[in-house]
Amino acid sequence: MIEKLQRIPLREVWKHEAYDFTKYLQQNIDVLNDLLDFTLSNPEYEQSAGSFSEEDKVFKSFRDRLYGDEAVRKSAEVNTPENAREMIDEHFDFYKKFNDDKDFREAPLHMMYADFQQWLGEGLSNH
Repeated sequence: MIEKLQRIPLREVWKHEAYDFTKYLQQNIDVLNDLLDFTLSNPEYEQSAGSFSEEDKVFKSFRDRLYGDEAVRKSAEVNTPENAREMIDEHFDFYKKFNDDKDFREAPLHMMYADFQQWLGEGLSNH
């Protein structure tokens, strides 16, 4: 019997992100690849980061994404470090406010999440 989909808080389905949600994503990697038009492969279960600091994790994640993204690599070929510094300096006040002001940060996060939900809904209706 087909039932109507209902929204429920994600934490009711996946109590712990690393143990529950990540495992679910690993088990459904093929569905995610089809739905999102990705080519993710060989997912590894989250491993302990040991004595790494949060900053270490952020930089590793940034480096992994930077090296793995063709568009970023192409952009790096035509932009100089000075251009990158200018872009960062130009938006520094926004980044600082985003990081320091919880109320300010909530607005764009909610907007991005709503956009993602809409996009996800459109993707589901196309399959």
